[in-house]
Amino acid sequence: ADDLKNGDYALFNYVDGVGGQVTSNINTYVDKNDTYKINNSGNGMLTEVYVDDTAETVTIVSINTYLAQVSGDYDKDDEELDIEWADDTTLSDNVDSSKVDMTLSSDDFDNLDAYEDEDYVLVTVADNEIKSIAKAELVTAAVTAYEDEDSVTAGGTKYEYSKTYNEGNGFDGDYSINDDYDLYLDAYGYVIFADGVEDEGKYVYIDDAYAASNSEKANVKANAYFLDGTNEEITVDK
Repeated sequence: ADDLKNGDYALFNYVDGVGGQVTSNINTYVDKNDTYKINNSGNGMLTEVYVDDTAETVTIVSINTYLAQVSGDYDKDDEELDIEWADDTTLSDNVDSSKVDMTLSSDDFDNLDAYEDEDYVLVTVADNEIKSIAKAELVTAAVTAYEDEDSVTAGGTKYEYSKTYNEGNGFDGDYSINDDYDLYLDAYGYVIFADGVEDEGKYVYIDDAYAASNSEKANVKANAYFLDGTNEEITVDK
Protein backbone atom coordinates (compact mmCIF):
# COMPACT_ATOMS: atom_id res chain seq x y z
CA ALA A 1 0.00 0.00 0.00
CA ASP A 2 2.79 2.43 0.87
CA ASP A 3 4.58 1.64 -2.40
CA LEU A 4 1.41 2.41 -4.34
CA LYS A 5 0.78 5.67 -2.47
CA ASN A 6 4.37 6.78 -2.94
CA GLY A 7 4.32 5.97 -6.63
CA ASP A 8 7.05 3.33 -6.31
CA TYR A 9 4.64 0.69 -7.69
CA ALA A 10 2.22 1.16 -10.58
CA LEU A 11 -1.43 0.15 -10.16
CA PHE A 12 -3.45 -1.50 -12.94
CA ASN A 13 -7.14 -2.35 -12.75
CA TYR A 14 -9.33 -4.45 -15.06
CA VAL A 15 -13.02 -5.41 -15.05
CA ASP A 16 -14.09 -8.09 -17.50
CA GLY A 17 -10.80 -7.65 -19.34
CA VAL A 18 -11.12 -3.89 -19.85
CA GLY A 19 -9.03 -1.32 -18.01
CA GLY A 20 -5.48 -0.10 -17.63
CA GLN A 21 -3.20 1.87 -15.35
CA VAL A 22 -4.75 3.80 -12.48
CA THR A 23 -3.08 7.19 -12.05
CA SER A 24 -5.43 9.01 -9.69
CA ASN A 25 -7.31 8.33 -6.45
CA ILE A 26 -4.88 5.56 -5.51
CA ASN A 27 -5.92 5.89 -1.87
CA THR A 28 -9.42 4.60 -2.61
CA TYR A 29 -7.85 1.27 -3.52
CA VAL A 30 -5.59 0.83 -0.51
CA ASP A 31 -6.79 2.89 2.47
CA LYS A 32 -7.78 0.57 5.29
CA ASN A 33 -10.90 2.44 6.38
CA ASP A 34 -12.16 3.55 2.98
CA THR A 35 -15.71 2.38 2.21
CA TYR A 36 -15.25 2.54 -1.58
CA LYS A 37 -16.12 -0.73 -3.30
CA ILE A 38 -13.36 -1.54 -5.74
CA ASN A 39 -14.94 -2.14 -9.15
CA ASN A 40 -18.37 -1.98 -7.51
CA SER A 41 -17.75 -5.51 -6.25
CA GLY A 42 -20.55 -7.74 -5.03
CA ASN A 43 -21.84 -11.30 -4.77
CA GLY A 44 -20.52 -13.49 -7.55
CA MET A 45 -17.77 -11.14 -8.72
CA LEU A 46 -14.35 -12.78 -8.52
CA THR A 47 -11.60 -10.28 -7.67
CA GLU A 48 -7.93 -11.21 -7.71
CA VAL A 49 -4.89 -9.08 -6.85
CA TYR A 50 -1.48 -9.77 -8.39
CA VAL A 51 1.70 -8.24 -6.94
CA ASP A 52 4.76 -8.33 -9.19
CA ASP A 53 7.83 -7.24 -7.24
CA THR A 54 10.06 -7.53 -10.28
CA ALA A 55 7.96 -5.25 -12.47
CA GLU A 56 6.89 -3.24 -9.39
CA THR A 57 3.21 -3.43 -10.29
CA VAL A 58 -0.05 -4.31 -8.57
CA THR A 59 -2.83 -5.56 -10.85
CA ILE A 60 -6.46 -5.95 -9.80
CA VAL A 61 -8.64 -8.21 -11.95
CA SER A 62 -12.41 -8.46 -11.43
CA ILE A 63 -14.51 -11.03 -13.30
CA ASN A 64 -18.31 -11.00 -13.36
CA THR A 65 -20.45 -14.07 -13.98
CA TYR A 66 -23.37 -13.51 -16.33
CA LEU A 67 -26.40 -15.64 -17.11
CA ALA A 68 -27.14 -16.63 -20.69
CA GLN A 69 -29.50 -19.13 -22.28
CA VAL A 70 -28.84 -21.65 -25.02
CA SER A 71 -30.68 -20.75 -28.21
CA GLY A 72 -31.29 -23.90 -30.24
CA ASP A 73 -29.60 -27.28 -30.09
CA TYR A 74 -25.90 -27.86 -30.71
CA ASP A 75 -25.04 -27.63 -34.42
CA LYS A 76 -23.24 -30.91 -35.08
CA ASP A 77 -22.24 -29.94 -38.62
CA ASP A 78 -20.58 -26.63 -37.74
CA GLU A 79 -19.75 -27.76 -34.18
CA GLU A 80 -21.21 -24.55 -32.78
CA LEU A 81 -23.63 -23.50 -30.05
CA ASP A 82 -25.70 -20.30 -30.04
CA ILE A 83 -26.48 -18.54 -26.78
CA GLU A 84 -28.20 -15.27 -25.83
CA TRP A 85 -28.18 -13.07 -22.75
CA ALA A 86 -30.89 -13.88 -20.22
CA ASP A 87 -33.46 -11.11 -19.79
CA ASP A 88 -32.64 -10.36 -16.15
CA THR A 89 -28.85 -10.20 -16.54
CA THR A 90 -27.19 -6.81 -16.04
CA LEU A 91 -23.95 -6.44 -18.00
CA SER A 92 -21.16 -4.22 -16.69
CA ASP A 93 -20.22 -1.04 -18.52
CA ASN A 94 -17.14 -2.87 -19.76
CA VAL A 95 -19.18 -5.37 -21.77
CA ASP A 96 -20.53 -4.21 -25.12
CA SER A 97 -23.25 -6.71 -25.99
CA SER A 98 -23.14 -5.67 -29.66
CA LYS A 99 -19.51 -6.80 -29.90
CA VAL A 100 -19.75 -10.12 -28.06
CA ASP A 101 -19.90 -13.13 -30.39
CA MET A 102 -22.70 -15.30 -29.00
CA THR A 103 -21.91 -18.23 -31.29
CA LEU A 104 -19.47 -20.52 -29.53
CA SER A 105 -17.21 -22.92 -31.40
CA SER A 106 -15.91 -26.32 -30.30
CA ASP A 107 -12.48 -25.04 -31.33
CA ASP A 108 -12.57 -22.82 -28.24
CA PHE A 109 -14.81 -24.68 -25.77
CA ASP A 110 -15.11 -28.29 -24.66
CA ASN A 111 -18.34 -30.31 -24.41
CA LEU A 112 -20.61 -27.83 -26.18
CA ASP A 113 -22.70 -30.80 -27.31
CA ALA A 114 -23.68 -31.36 -23.67
CA TYR A 115 -25.90 -28.27 -23.72
CA GLU A 116 -29.51 -28.31 -24.90
CA ASP A 117 -31.92 -25.68 -26.13
CA GLU A 118 -33.06 -23.26 -23.38
CA ASP A 119 -30.44 -24.43 -20.86
CA TYR A 120 -29.32 -21.64 -18.55
CA VAL A 121 -25.55 -21.21 -18.59
CA LEU A 122 -22.96 -19.16 -16.70
CA VAL A 123 -20.48 -17.21 -18.81
CA THR A 124 -17.53 -14.91 -18.17
CA VAL A 125 -16.30 -12.24 -20.56
CA ALA A 126 -12.93 -10.59 -21.17
CA ASP A 127 -12.55 -7.69 -23.60
CA ASN A 128 -15.96 -8.51 -25.19
CA GLU A 129 -15.05 -12.15 -25.75
CA ILE A 130 -16.70 -15.03 -23.92
CA LYS A 131 -14.05 -16.95 -22.02
CA SER A 132 -15.95 -19.66 -20.17
CA ILE A 133 -19.30 -21.42 -20.12
CA ALA A 134 -20.83 -23.75 -17.54
CA LYS A 135 -24.31 -25.00 -16.82
CA ALA A 136 -26.07 -23.16 -14.00
CA GLU A 137 -26.96 -25.34 -11.01
CA LEU A 138 -30.72 -25.74 -10.59
CA VAL A 139 -32.47 -25.95 -7.22
CA THR A 140 -36.23 -26.48 -7.20
CA ALA A 141 -37.85 -25.96 -3.83
CA ALA A 142 -40.73 -24.25 -2.02
CA VAL A 143 -40.05 -20.65 -1.02
CA THR A 144 -40.70 -20.00 2.66
CA ALA A 145 -39.29 -16.46 3.01
CA TYR A 146 -37.59 -13.70 1.02
CA GLU A 147 -36.10 -10.23 1.36
CA ASP A 148 -36.34 -7.78 -1.52
CA GLU A 149 -33.01 -7.21 -3.30
CA ASP A 150 -31.28 -9.46 -0.79
CA SER A 151 -32.18 -13.14 -0.56
CA VAL A 152 -34.72 -15.91 -0.83
CA THR A 153 -35.16 -18.93 1.45
CA ALA A 154 -36.22 -22.16 -0.22
CA GLY A 155 -36.04 -25.76 0.90
CA GLY A 156 -34.62 -24.65 4.24
CA THR A 157 -31.64 -22.81 2.70
CA LYS A 158 -31.16 -19.04 2.42
CA TYR A 159 -29.76 -17.94 -0.94
CA GLU A 160 -28.45 -14.43 -1.58
CA TYR A 161 -28.69 -12.87 -5.04
CA SER A 162 -25.71 -12.51 -7.33
CA LYS A 163 -24.61 -9.02 -8.24
CA THR A 164 -25.45 -9.32 -11.93
CA TYR A 165 -28.99 -10.53 -11.12
CA ASN A 166 -29.79 -8.17 -8.26
CA GLU A 167 -28.77 -5.09 -10.24
CA GLY A 168 -31.43 -6.14 -12.72
CA ASN A 169 -33.88 -5.88 -9.77
CA GLY A 170 -33.68 -9.57 -8.92
CA PHE A 171 -36.88 -11.59 -9.03
CA ASP A 172 -39.57 -9.78 -11.01
CA GLY A 173 -42.43 -9.65 -8.53
CA ASP A 174 -43.19 -11.18 -5.15
CA TYR A 175 -42.74 -14.83 -4.37
CA SER A 176 -45.80 -16.85 -3.44
CA ILE A 177 -44.95 -18.43 -0.12
CA ASN A 178 -44.91 -22.25 -0.13
CA ASP A 179 -44.97 -22.40 -3.93
CA ASP A 180 -42.13 -24.13 -5.80
CA TYR A 181 -39.56 -22.06 -7.68
CA ASP A 182 -36.62 -22.86 -9.90
CA LEU A 183 -33.52 -21.16 -8.49
CA TYR A 184 -30.47 -21.07 -10.76
CA LEU A 185 -27.19 -20.68 -8.90
CA ASP A 186 -23.80 -19.37 -10.00
CA ALA A 187 -20.52 -21.10 -9.17
CA TYR A 188 -20.47 -19.43 -5.73
CA GLY A 189 -23.98 -20.47 -4.69
CA TYR A 190 -25.72 -17.14 -5.33
CA VAL A 191 -29.09 -16.99 -7.09
CA ILE A 192 -28.50 -15.65 -10.59
CA PHE A 193 -32.06 -16.29 -11.81
CA ALA A 194 -35.38 -17.32 -10.23
CA ASP A 195 -38.50 -18.52 -11.96
CA GLY A 196 -41.85 -19.81 -10.77
CA VAL A 197 -42.57 -23.46 -11.54
CA GLU A 198 -45.47 -23.62 -13.96
CA ASP A 199 -48.32 -26.05 -13.40
CA GLU A 200 -47.89 -28.26 -16.45
CA GLY A 201 -51.05 -30.27 -15.85
CA LYS A 202 -49.11 -33.30 -14.68
CA TYR A 203 -51.98 -34.51 -12.51
CA VAL A 204 -54.89 -36.52 -13.90
CA TYR A 205 -57.77 -38.28 -12.17
CA ILE A 206 -58.41 -41.81 -13.48
CA ASP A 207 -62.05 -42.80 -13.07
CA ASP A 208 -61.74 -46.21 -14.71
CA ALA A 209 -59.13 -48.31 -16.56
CA TYR A 210 -59.45 -51.39 -18.73
CA ALA A 211 -57.52 -53.48 -21.26
CA ALA A 212 -58.23 -52.72 -24.90
CA SER A 213 -58.27 -56.47 -25.67
CA ASN A 214 -57.60 -59.84 -24.08
CA SER A 215 -54.00 -59.88 -25.33
CA GLU A 216 -51.22 -59.70 -22.74
CA LYS A 217 -49.64 -56.93 -24.79
CA ALA A 218 -52.84 -54.96 -25.10
CA ASN A 219 -52.81 -51.24 -24.35
CA VAL A 220 -54.57 -50.07 -21.22
CA LYS A 221 -57.28 -47.48 -21.77
CA ALA A 222 -58.41 -45.10 -19.06
CA ASN A 223 -61.24 -42.63 -18.49
CA ALA A 224 -59.32 -39.50 -17.48
CA TYR A 225 -60.30 -36.11 -16.02
CA PHE A 226 -57.77 -33.28 -16.33
CA LEU A 227 -57.18 -30.18 -14.19
CA ASP A 228 -59.06 -27.96 -16.63
CA GLY A 229 -62.18 -30.12 -16.20
CA THR A 230 -61.99 -31.86 -19.56
CA ASN A 231 -62.59 -35.60 -19.86
CA GLU A 232 -61.32 -38.06 -22.44
CA GLU A 233 -60.17 -41.62 -22.98
CA ILE A 234 -56.39 -41.98 -22.85
CA THR A 235 -53.85 -44.73 -23.43
CA VAL A 236 -51.73 -45.56 -20.38
CA ASP A 237 -48.09 -46.34 -21.24
CA LYS A 238 -47.21 -47.99 -17.94
